[in-house]
Amino acid sequence: MKKPQFILLTLTILLILIILVFFNMSTAKYQFSEQVRMLDSIVQCDYSKMGDSYDDEIYEKYESINFGEQKTGFLSLIKEPIEWIVLDKNENKVLLLSKYIIDCKPFDIVDIERINTINEKEKNNYKNINWEKCSLRAWLNNDFYNSYFNNDEKNRIIETYLNDVNVNDRIFCLSESEYKKYFDNNGYYDNVLGTQGLNTYFNGATKRNKIAIGYDKKKYIPENDTYEYWLRDKDINKEEYGIEFGTTKIVNYYGDIDFDINYNGACGVRPAMWVSIK
Repeated sequence: MKKPQFILLTLTILLILIILVFFNMSTAKYQFSEQVRMLDSIVQCDYSKMGDSYDDEIYEKYESINFGEQKTGFLSLIKEPIEWIVLDKNENKVLLLSKYIIDCKPFDIVDIERINTINEKEKNNYKNINWEKCSLRAWLNNDFYNSYFNNDEKNRIIETYLNDVNVNDRIFCLSESEYKKYFDNNGYYDNVLGTQGLNTYFNGATKRNKIAIGYDKKKYIPENDTYEYWLRDKDINKEEYGIEFGTTKIVNYYGDIDFDINYNGACGVRPAMWVSIK
């Protein structure tokens, strides 16, 4: 290919990418304004009864909104709206929970490569870490808050006092009690899997979006399967590498309450937040 032709092709590709990005941003802003207007008309209903099984139809029982954007696609140049379900409404605010797992992060970052050289203070931190001090909380209320929402959206996100962990957060993971309140785990179905017997899928289970699926490099879990995600309640301690680590409660693949070790970077994140609809 001659040099002038190569330059022309490169410029054409760049122009197409710029147009796609601009179109995507404009569409997302329009969707946001329309969704906020829709939220103003949400009526109070029984949000504790979600449905009988996990599938996309369950979430039709909830109001939903696109709020914030997540970078996806080629070189992360494309932004896609984040979809949320409305768990609750209280006067002029709504409690939003991401419809899908939006990312995978450890509850608290641990440098496993230097695990044999850590001191006693670090060992105690790993053992006693809780929501107040964990890296996931810091990421949600800093990087996630600042990078995924525009200024109008940020102004709508309400700082909320979480009395179970005694902190104020804009964005958080649900607690076990909140999960049980909003997801009625008496609703489930039994799925016969050939000779493997029965699997019970509770209705708080959910799937991963594109970003979260990307962490599964070896494709251990099919894209359309449900996946585990963090809650914020501390659980038992567990010994790994000869060191005691804290664990935190999760919602597992079946929507049941379980726990995972804090440094597991493959566990999903499903943020929640109270948003003003004034």
